[in-house]
Amino acid sequence: LDMHLVEGYGSTEAGAVFVDDVIRRPPVIDYKLVDVPELGYFGTDLPYPRGELLVKSEQLFPGYYRRPEVTAEVFDADGFYRTGDIVAELGPDRVQYVDRRNNVLKLSQGEFVTVSTLEAAFTASPLIAQIYLYGNSSRPYLLAVVVPTEEAQSGRTEAELKAAIAESLQDVAQTAGLQSYEIPRDFLIETTPFSLQNGLLTGIRKLAWPRLKERYGAALEQRYTELAQAQAEELRAIRLSGADGPVLPTLIRAAAALLGTASGDLHADAHFTDLGGDSLSALTFANLLNEIFDVQVPVGVIVSPASDLQSLAKYIEAERTSST
Repeated sequence: LDMHLVEGYGSTEAGAVFVDDVIRRPPVIDYKLVDVPELGYFGTDLPYPRGELLVKSEQLFPGYYRRPEVTAEVFDADGFYRTGDIVAELGPDRVQYVDRRNNVLKLSQGEFVTVSTLEAAFTASPLIAQIYLYGNSSRPYLLAVVVPTEEAQSGRTEAELKAAIAESLQDVAQTAGLQSYEIPRDFLIETTPFSLQNGLLTGIRKLAWPRLKERYGAALEQRYTELAQAQAEELRAIRLSGADGPVLPTLIRAAAALLGTASGDLHADAHFTDLGGDSLSALTFANLLNEIFDVQVPVGVIVSPASDLQSLAKYIEAERTSST
């Protein structure tokens, strides 16, 4: 059996275990749910038992050769494979996906992010006491709820605090070598810490993701909607009138709108990739520039380390001049 498929069981390969909420027999021989107390999932949950799905399958390999410690991580003592999927058991052989044990999210462009790892990385910021990252498969970027440190809040207005935290997130991401899609595009500020008392921490003082989603999910989804509307309106305005003005200011506006950055924060010497752009967003940017200026800008030029916004503007100006 392809080892990638075996180790890929979970949210990415859940269809290999259950389809349309029904356990597949075969290949599944047996399954069970186990409690995940650190995330607040238990077999006693109502209206349905919830927990990590463990399976025995006729397709599973028996373990890792001469690596008993790794085998013990992926199989329990009874030989059940730990899928990493949190499910609710709706009935015999009927389960519904709820979550991932290690909280892996798939974004709309197909990228996977391990939220727990990112949350740990961002709390290295001296301004951030706690952070909850939020995303879903219909959006290409993350949002967050940030609990600032007391020192961060001291002497700053709300706007100053948000700007300082946003800059700190970028600093942490650069130090940790994170990808652009791993950095929250926007965040809510929460001055009340997550705690055992308010139910936002588990008994072992880890983030209670289901409770956090219940508490902040609606507000974060609303923020997604607001950001999407603002982006659409700005891009519409740029498409309509952007070609009438100087190239560089329009280029900066277009990059800011596409990447979700305030245009006032961008400078002519900024590189597209340093602003959070990647090859996929560069393709979108190239199409946008073609719509505005009627100029084909190759993706390779946009993502080149030698290209900043100023040089991209000069490229477009040269192409427009040569075509007239």
